[in-house]
Amino acid sequence: MDELQDDCDFEARTLQGCDWADRVARGATFLNVELQKVNLARTELLRLEVRLSRLEGCDLANARWEKAYLDRTQLTGCRMTGVDWSGAILKQVAFRDCAASMATLRSLRCKSVSFVDCDLAGADFMEADLRDVVFSGCDLREARFTSAQLKGTDFRGSELEGIRVGPESLKGAIVAPDQLVFLAGLLGVQVR
Repeated sequence: MDELQDDCDFEARTLQGCDWADRVARGATFLNVELQKVNLARTELLRLEVRLSRLEGCDLANARWEKAYLDRTQLTGCRMTGVDWSGAILKQVAFRDCAASMATLRSLRCKSVSFVDCDLAGADFMEADLRDVVFSGCDLREARFTSAQLKGTDFRGSELEGIRVGPESLKGAIVAPDQLVFLAGLLGVQVR
């Protein structure tokens, strides 16, 4: 039986339906692994490393993976409500159809990352490096981007109502014309 424990390594395999909810582990590594409908809810994984992997339909709700490292990984249809991935590093990571409302993604560092059709309402991206990240068709209502780096971040096609972001952070962000009316209000500009 596959167990999630300290310093475990999973390589070149498919894991389906594992129930690892509420586990605590240090140094877990997933390399070229496909996780299908795996329950990782409320896990606390320290020094987690995920490379060349796919997570499909997994439950990650309230998982605490601070300072995790994800590289060339896809997450599709995952439940990520309330996750805490503060300080995580994401390289070439794609999120699609994930439910990540109220996620804590503070100080996240991203390179070649995309969020497509994801629910990120109320997510906290405070001090995150989101340069060149793509948010396409996402719900970002009430999301917090305080002191985030957003140069080249593409928000086109996403819902931005109620986001919290300062004028300095918005410099260089990419938005659609219909999003400008709301953003102008954040900057104290009156559109007439």
